[in-house]
Amino acid sequence: MSEELDNVVELMGEDGKLEKFEVLDMIRHNENDYVMLKQSETDEKNCIETDADGSIEEVPVIVMKMLVDDKGEYNLQPVTDESEMEEVFEIFVENVLEDEG
Repeated sequence: MSEELDNVVELMGEDGKLEKFEVLDMIRHNENDYVMLKQSETDEKNCIETDADGSIEEVPVIVMKMLVDDKGEYNLQPVTDESEMEEVFEIFVENVLEDEG
């Protein structure tokens, strides 16, 4: 399903074409591993932009859960549970803001 090249992952899109994504962060939460991805084609310098008051303006990020199959290979699965996604995303935002500060 995925091929890892440095910090780039190729995933099969809904249209059957391979799409490249940049790995922004890897997060361990509640005994699960997650990967935060951004499409490689975007020209944005930062994936999180903040307003003058510190509120987040734009975050084009995809949250994927890392699973290991029977062969020991990693597979990425989209996170569909809204509360799970929000928890992981909040950790990601905290990590980014710590790195900026």
